[in-house]
Amino acid sequence: AATVDGADFTSSDATWQFAGAAVQLNASGADGAALSFVLQTTSTGESLDVAVAPFSVDLSDAGGGWITYYPDTGDSLTTQAGSGTLEVVAFEDTLSACFSGVLGDDAGTALDLAGELVASEAR
Repeated sequence: AATVDGADFTSSDATWQFAGAAVQLNASGADGAALSFVLQTTSTGESLDVAVAPFSVDLSDAGGGWITYYPDTGDSLTTQAGSGTLEVVAFEDTLSACFSGVLGDDAGTALDLAGELVASEAR
């Protein structure tokens, strides 16, 4: 479960998969919104294809990944225009993580984001 600017975001079908050495996570919300996570390196610069939990990922513009929020209507927002961190606590068939940050866009919109995610590996 997560919150985006104080509003609940729930997803029961989150999945993750490797895309080269990076990880792609996708979570669809009950209201038609979606969160997409791209994780490229840990905060210490380690590639995710060799990373062992627990580890963290910097979700800012210069970091090792980002989260994009796709609301059910309107434009998407991303931590690349804001900031954030993701703490991975389990990383095998199931990926478990906690995350927080600020989603932004070029127009200066800022939304707080926080939550936990459990995703199954897509096969």
